[in-house]
Amino acid sequence: SALDCDTEQGLVYIATTDHGLWQIELSSGLQGDGTGPVLYPNPFLPAAGGTVRVAGLPDETTEMRVFDLSGSLVYESEPVRRSLLGWDGSVGTGSAASGTYIVVVSQGGSSWLLKLALVR
Repeated sequence: SALDCDTEQGLVYIATTDHGLWQIELSSGLQGDGTGPVLYPNPFLPAAGGTVRVAGLPDETTEMRVFDLSGSLVYESEPVRRSLLGWDGSVGTGSAASGTYIVVVSQGGSSWLLKLALVR
């Protein structure tokens, strides 16, 4: 019967007439204002599993390129729907080192530069 969210804490509250009040915690939280992409989780801890995802954009064809601070390309995605996009922290047959990475997200002729912290 009602729905609300706490964007600072990443909590969604759902009130029902027959099952009471529910609280759901979103693992990635709620970030961004919908005007551009947001990387999550950031910082990224590959040992915890999962992948770096992109939020804040329509679920349309999107590309992602990850560069280390020396400018070397570490990862490049194929063009896929934004909901399928992700990076698991791997580089070739190994793993990317801890540090700061620059991520270029492109969609519909627009591109954004984002920072990502990777912690091993």
